[in-house]
Amino acid sequence: NHRAFFDSGAFTISPHSNQFYVEVSDKIIFKGKDMWLSPYDMHQLHVPEKSIDRPGLEFIEWHRENVFVT
Repeated sequence: NHRAFFDSGAFTISPHSNQFYVEVSDKIIFKGKDMWLSPYDMHQLHVPEKSIDRPGLEFIEWHRENVFVT
């Protein structure tokens, strides 16, 4: 389910100085959002220690600009 939510722009990854957070769109409303996504809004994600293993910032920015519903 979370992959479908991510792909539809219901949430994205929000980078803040070497930390990553879940950012849930307040524009998308669907049954189960309060249970499945809203509790994780601005929840810090655990990322790999090595920067090479982390998501590329260019891909995160692309998702934020082209998919995430604002």
